[in-house]
Amino acid sequence: MLLRYGIVWAVNRAFLKYILSLDRFDEKENVSNCIQLKTSVIKGIKNQLIDQFPVIEPWLNQIMPKKDPVKIVRCHEHIEILTVNGELLFFRQREGVFYPTLRLLHKYPFILPHQQVDKGAIKFVLSGANIMCPGLTSPGAKLYPAAVDTVVVSFFYHELLLAVG
Repeated sequence: MLLRYGIVWAVNRAFLKYILSLDRFDEKENVSNCIQLKTSVIKGIKNQLIDQFPVIEPWLNQIMPKKDPVKIVRCHEHIEILTVNGELLFFRQREGVFYPTLRLLHKYPFILPHQQVDKGAIKFVLSGANIMCPGLTSPGAKLYPAAVDTVVVSFFYHELLLAVG
């Protein structure tokens, strides 16, 4: 884990650039194409999500219903966004692992373990800064043991989710 080097989480700047700052996101400029997936590809993605997030299995049919169209939106800088009925669910970069969006994590907060930062770190995290060890060990912050590399960074008892990484 990256905690050894003092960095717990690094923001995926390309995703922040295109998705989180919607005032700068222009579909005509940033989206290269949109592909509706076949059933066999959807099954493979669901299996990959279950392998990556085992607690999601009972809710996966609710998150991604069988009858609804599943699409991959390809953006510049090799970013792919998995959408169902126009709702952004997961994203990945360069054929890597899928990360849930913050909107999905607000609906299903149990998907990933949480780490809590102190009040002073919020504006820096939202600006795309790396989270260093002092931001997780100072008063007001809580560093929980996590068995996985991907965590959710939150503030104030997991009610405000700030970042995924």
